[in-house]
Amino acid sequence: MKQSIFSFILILCTLPALTQSAKDEVFRTKATEYSSAYPNATAVYLNNQISIVFGDASGKSNAEGENGISQVKEKHESEILSLRGNVTSFSENVFTNTLISVSGFSLSGGRYYESKDYNYFGAGIFYNDSKMRVYSFMLNHFAEKVKFDYTVKFNDIKYFTSVYFTQTYPVIDETITIEIPSWIDIELVEMNFDGYDISKSVKTGLNGETIYTYTTHNLPPVANDDNAPQAAAVYPHIYFVPKSYTDKNTKVDLLGNLNSLYAWYRKLVLSVENDRDVVSKLVQELIADKETSQEKIRTLFYWVQDNIRYIAYENGIMGFKPEAAQTVLQNRYGDCKGQANLLREMLLAAGFDARLVWLGTKGIPYTYEKPSLLVDNHMICCVIYNNERIFLDPTESNIAMNDYADRIQGRQVLIENGDEYILDSIVTFSCERNLETTELTLKLDPATNVLNGNQKLVINGESKTGFLSSYEELRTDDKEEALNAYLRNGNKNVSVSDVIMSDLNKREQPIEISSGISFRNQVTAFEDELYVSLENDYAMSALKFDSTRKSDYIFNHKYNLQSNIVFEIPEGYTVDYLPDDFNVDIDEFHFNFKMRQAENKIIYSKDIHFSSTWLRMSFFNQWNKAITALNKYYKEQIVLKKI
Repeated sequence: MKQSIFSFILILCTLPALTQSAKDEVFRTKATEYSSAYPNATAVYLNNQISIVFGDASGKSNAEGENGISQVKEKHESEILSLRGNVTSFSENVFTNTLISVSGFSLSGGRYYESKDYNYFGAGIFYNDSKMRVYSFMLNHFAEKVKFDYTVKFNDIKYFTSVYFTQTYPVIDETITIEIPSWIDIELVEMNFDGYDISKSVKTGLNGETIYTYTTHNLPPVANDDNAPQAAAVYPHIYFVPKSYTDKNTKVDLLGNLNSLYAWYRKLVLSVENDRDVVSKLVQELIADKETSQEKIRTLFYWVQDNIRYIAYENGIMGFKPEAAQTVLQNRYGDCKGQANLLREMLLAAGFDARLVWLGTKGIPYTYEKPSLLVDNHMICCVIYNNERIFLDPTESNIAMNDYADRIQGRQVLIENGDEYILDSIVTFSCERNLETTELTLKLDPATNVLNGNQKLVINGESKTGFLSSYEELRTDDKEEALNAYLRNGNKNVSVSDVIMSDLNKREQPIEISSGISFRNQVTAFEDELYVSLENDYAMSALKFDSTRKSDYIFNHKYNLQSNIVFEIPEGYTVDYLPDDFNVDIDEFHFNFKMRQAENKIIYSKDIHFSSTWLRMSFFNQWNKAITALNKYYKEQIVLKKI
């Protein structure tokens, strides 16, 4: 009997160990499975739960936020499973600012590191006071499971704008719960759900609140690709449009329509204490010798471009409120709002009708039809002259008046107009704006088999402003070497001489650069034949996509590269072989190359032009095949035979 009792006690004592061992084996099996499914991931979210609650637990407005607007609490609870056998670090990134705080981070076992908040710059140049705090901890062995949780609090519902499903690591199971009290009117806009397994249920809670529950499974991580679309344009998320709330039987408008959003912006603008007298003296000095209105506008626009450095330095509400014009002028720096406000005040001091303009740059999927603080990430200036709206973006260094960077072309804009507003859009340019032409004339030196001649480059649009910005940043001693490297396309077998460049201060004109040029190792002699390569830049030859890329590719601008190379056939030779034409069209991306003989010359013309900047993954296979064929074409040689 005693032995039976002892055996029973022994079994009971070993059960927890056996149970834990079985659990460990389950997690090892899962980790093996997920390692195969996500070979580049060091860990996965086994379970990720996000709970969003408006106001306090009683369902009443607590009026602790700005202007009595309720708070929002976003609770995160996560289970992490390690997929690596070695020690790896796991990081959870949380966005904060003076109106958004994070608290209560806890980790089940082990220690974690909490970083200081540091400035975070997203897409665009509109500084919105975003900061990032990083919580990091170590995963010590394969199939290790840990839990952590924390809460993010938004003191003003306007700043609670979205919640994303995708994370920096793969997500196996995820639940997002949103409780909306009856006293808040807020619209949930479901963005980019297509292609994802996301289900939704809606029910009414005990206090009359509406409870939305979203569940999803097996989400891949956010792609860490260069030139990728903005997350808001491609990843599934919920976009919140807060319309109004009721407190003590009083309805308070939030951002339910564009009138409300503009009224809030207008209030911030009116609170800016601009001192126009401070800027007027400078304005009169700058335009004293300018005769026409166009010259005066252009002078003031270019002065702000050239003399006010962009820097983000605001805090709190200043993420949306412009800095006073005299402050930006004195500091000689400001963000886009500060620069736009300074330019507006200078134009007003000169007697022009100048306005502030809000807009979202390229890649932001939101419009003013669903107003929130996510719609805008940029501010510029507009001057109305002769019933024409001229948009001026002083953050774009070296851009000419009536020219617009690709990132703001076609974008909807909100223009101040007293207590009302004007909706407009900025013109969209074709790729002709970005025309880059190269003209080469070449002759063969029979003694050395070197191709000698002259080249002329004409650069417009995005490439022009990019060239000017890069060139200005160089030290004077480095400029000549850098320019020569640019003209040689980095090719050590090319040398340039007698470089002449147009006046870079004339922003309205294209950049023109001419030089002498020599190509070595482009001609091979064999018996009575010459093999000649006229290729000079190998444009796009290195851009291919492999299976590791998980997102579409966004080009910096709509490329338009036109080359015309004229080669004089050496005396005593005739053309024995010319490569066939190369023509490929992939969606809105076009390649057209051809060689022709005209009397004693061979003319090699190249045309690469893109009507869009967005190359979708569905076209990657076609693109890769085209670039493979293009590289083969680049290796083609002209064959000349001695007569």
